[in-house]
Parts: sequence; structure tokens; C-alpha cells
Amino acid sequence: MSQSRNVDPFGSVWLRLERRERDRALQIIAAVREPAGPQVELMIEGHGRFDVPTAIGLAQEMVPFRPTWFEEPIPPEAI
Repeated sequence: MSQSRNVDPFGSVWLRLERRERDRALQIIAAVREPAGPQVELMIEGHGRFDVPTAIGLAQEMVPFRPTWFEEPIPPEAI
């Protein structure tokens, strides 16, 4: 039986992250990726909380961690 756990690396930020918040989120993602190894799918949920530039920046910075997806990084009404 597999276990599923949700980890929210972004805390309570809204729209933008300060550099220290961004660094902390990336540290959390790295801390999950390292023991999980490259074969485990890493799925990161944005909960529609970022503006477009922040979402793009985060996505670019998450590339080394090879997430399977970055789901709903921006609010659904933000076309």
C-alpha cells in the first residue's frame, strides 16, 4: 500500500514571495526530492495563489527537482 502525504512548501504567501520565502520553499522541495529519489513523481500544488511572474519564476527554479507538475500556480480567473 502506498502512502500519500501533502506538503505545502509555500506557507501562507499570496501572489508574491520574498527571496527568503522563495529560498525556504525551494529548500523544502529539495528536502522532499532528495530522499524520494528521481523515480518518485513530485507533484507541487500552487493553490492558485501566485501572480504570473512569481509562478513563472518558481517553475523555473523548480526545474532541478524535476516535478511531475506544478498544479494551479495562478488563480483560475487570471487569464
